Amino acid sequence: MVRKSYETKDDKDLAGGVGAAKLEYWTADGENPPNVDMMCRITLNPGATVGVHKHEGEAEIYHVISGIGLYNDNGTDVEVEQGNVLICYNGQTHGLVNTADMPFVFDAIIIKG
Repeated sequence: MVRKSYETKDDKDLAGGVGAAKLEYWTADGENPPNVDMMCRITLNPGATVGVHKHEGEAEIYHVISGIGLYNDNGTDVEVEQGNVLICYNGQTHGLVNTADMPFVFDAIIIKG
């Protein structure tokens, strides 16, 4: 399968966070592999956040494309930047704050199980 376009959605208050975000979904409904719930690129505007939330029955992986942010890794804040890979395993919590005056862009994949 080759996809040459994204389904784009503007969102705000992602996972209970604040501010605006743009989500570009890599696949349409029904196209994900059986063990994948979501694959997308997310752009957080300056000051926007992904609220701290828990993953149950799934894990989430972020790959930072550009920007500087503060990642909440189970209650511990870690500064993150381009090239970093962030993993939230089943049963853990995470969140993210765009701390720069430029967009924070990252790829996000949610894997079931």
